[in-house]
Amino acid sequence: MKKPEIELTDSSIDSSIRPFNYDDLPWYSKLFLEILFVMFFDQLARNIQRESENEKKRKVNKADLN
Repeated sequence: MKKPEIELTDSSIDSSIRPFNYDDLPWYSKLFLEILFVMFFDQLARNIQRESENEKKRKVNKADLN
């Protein structure tokens, strides 16, 4: 039995990596994704800032104990 040939094109590889094509989305979906993106990185920046402040407090507390 002959196996069917599978042709790998850029579009088939691209669709297997990404579940959707961003350029084909309507404007409101793009806007929603951009808002989520900004919210995610804003929260990430706050977490990093809070962690660095906590690290400074730990260093100060260790210096006070010594």
